Amino acid sequence: FGPVGGLISPSKFYEEDYNVVKKIRGIEIAARVYAESAYITHKRETKQKLVWGFATDSEMLEWYGTQSMFDIGEGRMLRTSDNNKAMIGSEIANDLFDDDIKVGNTISINGQPFEVVGIHEKKGGLASADDAIRIPLSTARITFNQPTEVTAMFVKVREGFDVDSVA
Repeated sequence: FGPVGGLISPSKFYEEDYNVVKKIRGIEIAARVYAESAYITHKRETKQKLVWGFATDSEMLEWYGTQSMFDIGEGRMLRTSDNNKAMIGSEIANDLFDDDIKVGNTISINGQPFEVVGIHEKKGGLASADDAIRIPLSTARITFNQPTEVTAMFVKVREGFDVDSVA
């Protein structure tokens, strides 16, 4: 997964595309996300932010545990069985609304309640999760009525394979 970078494509991706990519020889791990702008409400304030749906299967959860952008400052990581749960970045928790959001609080995403189960450790920088709102991919698909669209895919190439050859 390495440094952030790559190409932005105007094309749409779908689950079928992800299923092809993850089977390519030389791919160690592939991940997909779905992201959409949403109205986030805490107490009586509403703001618009991007919400990220991340896979919460055991393989992905294990990988997230190795990535610093998923470090937890308070609470816990999303779990496979979580529905209507969210992890938020430190800026969302402490700066977005007049009142701070704490683990155990409820926020609404497009009017649907989500319990905050974790707050990411403050990192700073471009690739941090400081302003992220993450929910399970399965929940994002229902919340945003997007059963198969994929916003982005990330892949890690196996050691010993040339990235250009695999791409």
